Amino acid sequence: MFLSRLAGPAILVFALQSVATADDLADMRANADAYVAAFNAGDAAAAAAFWSERGTYQGPDGELVVGREAIEAGYAELFAGEVPVRLEIDVELVRRIAPSVMVEEGNARFVTGEEARPLAYRATHVWTPEGWKVDKVQEFAADAGGEHRVALEPLEFLIGSWVDAGDGFEISMTCNWSKNRHSLLRKFRVVEADALTLEGTQIIAWDARRGQIRSWLFDSAGGISEGTWRDDGGRWVVTSVQTQADGSLASAVNLITPLDGSRYEWVSTEREIDGIPAPPVGPVVVARVGADD
Repeated sequence: MFLSRLAGPAILVFALQSVATADDLADMRANADAYVAAFNAGDAAAAAAFWSERGTYQGPDGELVVGREAIEAGYAELFAGEVPVRLEIDVELVRRIAPSVMVEEGNARFVTGEEARPLAYRATHVWTPEGWKVDKVQEFAADAGGEHRVALEPLEFLIGSWVDAGDGFEISMTCNWSKNRHSLLRKFRVVEADALTLEGTQIIAWDARRGQIRSWLFDSAGGISEGTWRDDGGRWVVTSVQTQADGSLASAVNLITPLDGSRYEWVSTEREIDGIPAPPVGPVVVARVGADD
């Protein structure tokens, strides 16, 4: 679950969360204990076997490792070092956000020789025919985040990979925490007729002076968008203003309504281009990558 080293390496979603049962907590703790045993035994293959095939790891320094094969290679390199490594995990919280998805949070100590590094972590587990597998792990410095981390915590549901596909088009989005969890970094791609037609990057951050969540989006067509985010009793209201490549001004209010832990409904309303009303877009249903139909 951990590869930590002392040095080294308009799409939204709303995930419904529920309190995990005692059995859920026991399963996650048992899985964590078994993983730690494999890690501390220096067994790269056994440690990697706890991951899904497409699992991703992001370290506190921003290092990203994708896929079980790459993760196993990272373990092998780590265990082959001259200084022995050891891991300790304290599971603090488990949440079931979908029937086949659970999120585990806790603290860890990564020990190299005589030096210990405290960490906080979040692990997403998915149910597979082989049982629970780790699909995503993010690690953070134990004291990372502060006010920004608390303010952005409600947007943790954005983390992951999502897709909306139809006849001849596909819109995909990935989202990860930045280092120290001071912002969310999102990337999207629009593919039509097998050709990439648009892509972009969005940064979502807490504005301490204004006391609100704000975002900035930059797309490959030359558009620049700024938005504000508000939780409206179970859905997110995102008000955005965009300067388009030709200098025209566009605005919209986007509404995100949860359907279940793997899907959400997105609608763009109150749209205007240079003061001229434009028709609404949606509703559009966006699904987590790998979600059952």
